[in-house]
Amino acid sequence: MPVQHWLNRYHTGVPSVDQMHDALFDAMDRVYTDIINKAGSAKIAKQIVELADQLSEHLDEEDAEMAKAGYADAEPHAANHRSLRVQLQALKKRAAAGGNIGTDALDALNQYFTVHIKQFDLAWAKTL
Repeated sequence: MPVQHWLNRYHTGVPSVDQMHDALFDAMDRVYTDIINKAGSAKIAKQIVELADQLSEHLDEEDAEMAKAGYADAEPHAANHRSLRVQLQALKKRAAAGGNIGTDALDALNQYFTVHIKQFDLAWAKTL
């Protein structure tokens, strides 16, 4: 049973963006599930790195698309990406060091991610 759910209110109307967001929520759900099921720190750390890398790649794609489109609010959006990248790096470092990764770490990331979609991605998608 999914722990996190992709909700229609997060749809941007841009198929490639929506597909990536859906894949990111699925990846986050797998990590949550393994944490809850106590799958082991090595497996969870590997998934954290994969999730962080996948999300970072997505942010790179968004930054490139905004630049290509000449999006007027690209800088605040990109600044939000930079802040998210700092969180991702800290989470990856904690996981790689064998630190305890609980759902609290992903709750913060999930909250940030959903806020980012609502505040930035939906506005950007409207201009496309």
